[in-house]
Amino acid sequence: TAPLQVGQIGSVEGPALPGLDRVTVTISGSDGDLEAAARAYARAVSSVNTGQAVAPTDFVGAMMGPPRPRSEQGDWVLGGMVRAGSPEARARAEQRIREELAAVTLEDVSYELSYEVQALPDMVNDPELVRSTLETIRSVVGDGLLEVNEITPYFSEDFAFYQQTVPGAMYWLGVSNSELGYVGMPHSPDYVADEESIFVGAKVMTAVVIDYLQRH
Repeated sequence: TAPLQVGQIGSVEGPALPGLDRVTVTISGSDGDLEAAARAYARAVSSVNTGQAVAPTDFVGAMMGPPRPRSEQGDWVLGGMVRAGSPEARARAEQRIREELAAVTLEDVSYELSYEVQALPDMVNDPELVRSTLETIRSVVGDGLLEVNEITPYFSEDFAFYQQTVPGAMYWLGVSNSELGYVGMPHSPDYVADEESIFVGAKVMTAVVIDYLQRH
């Protein structure tokens, strides 16, 4: 779902949602408060956050979980994910994280960084597949079709794993209703969806599937 108005469908050709990089920091030391050290390293990683006041392709968001001890090894582990709005932003984020971690100097404490690029892949809609559906979608919602065609950098989607195997496309289903005060922003505390959107989505996707089957 998306914070478009009910009755609207958003299409995106190409990059639609960024993937996630997995960050793991292992903190070791013979003396000192390793939990406090882990929190210092967590702040270092989180410092790469840009906020939403930047262009979508420049966005970087780091989400770190609470540090946890590993009693067997006597060290602490810090894990999290990094999302970036473009390959360039992703590369900058990784470099900045490495620099910020290196800048944390704590006596008798060391760290090891594991940085897994694209643990969750980017969600990239097949452009040809999307374009082949636009006429059919317009036949259902008319001017309600919005060709967004830019990345939305604040979310990720495991549908991307399917796209690694076969061409695929995901569309944005408008669920907001300004007249009723409904705002369908995913993962927000005031999320409310107009359930009329269910019928819109069902009609659109049914028409798309029927058209595809008739053409193939």
